[in-house]
Amino acid sequence: RLLVTALHELERRDATLAFVTMCCGAAVGTGTIIERLS
Repeated sequence: RLLVTALHELERRDATLAFVTMCCGAAVGTGTIIERLS
């Protein structure tokens, strides 16, 4: 859901980059950068 929301916001804002982060617990986290090419 987070990635799809970021993709929709990229289109809505006519943006190029989005950064999605998630806390997984126990001092573990992950992040993803999405670049819109067209």
